[in-house]
Amino acid sequence: MCVLERMETDEEKITWYDDLSKVAEKKFLHPNIVILKRKPLSPNSANIKQIHIGMEDHNFFYEKGLITKSEIRSIVLSKLNFVTDNHIFWDLGAGSGSVSIEASSTLTNGMIYAVEKNKNRVSLINKNISKFNVPNIKVINAQLPKALEKIPLPDRIFIGGGGKNLGKITEQAINKLAINGIIVINTVLIQSLESVFSIMENKGLNPHAISVQISKSKSMPHGNRFEALNSVWIIYGKKELSKNE
Repeated sequence: MCVLERMETDEEKITWYDDLSKVAEKKFLHPNIVILKRKPLSPNSANIKQIHIGMEDHNFFYEKGLITKSEIRSIVLSKLNFVTDNHIFWDLGAGSGSVSIEASSTLTNGMIYAVEKNKNRVSLINKNISKFNVPNIKVINAQLPKALEKIPLPDRIFIGGGGKNLGKITEQAINKLAINGIIVINTVLIQSLESVFSIMENKGLNPHAISVQISKSKSMPHGNRFEALNSVWIIYGKKELSKNE
């Protein structure tokens, strides 16, 4: 930190401080200018990978199978349609936090709330946040939908996990969603697809759904074959003013 006091006067003084804890004890002449110099990244920062959409799953810490897969993640983020860099974004049932991490590359002036009930997964999300040096993700270890009462209202919502409470979570999340906000929900269960779609229709969101089936090449002794991933339904919709509002 550098403090420049009464520049271009006889009392001009320029002082650099390496230890910012000592600055609070000092008094400075007015007018003054303060300059902050960013510290160099830690030695481990060379291992930090630049964030981009659709990173391979192995870049993240995650429990076996509990991650929104790379290709699905890319589609989800496209449907969330971040049109500005300052959206408030909820990632509900965040798992590994992979969606939050990649969303942060766009929401540089926004805030991301990653809600996850499992403490071990919360630990993994925090490890991913540290790995990618992301400053604007707040991790909340809490049950859904109860946790939604204490989070700033969102412009965008992604629900990647909800289990048997997915219907309740969806309904309450839509209630909290800002006008012109977008919600995207992933499920692999037929029953959840029907339930979520119906809830979104009843809430006036005019939902859409896509079925995503992906196969990835895998090496074999004498060549390559395709290995199918689990099919995923992605349901999404936009909250607009009703005709009566």
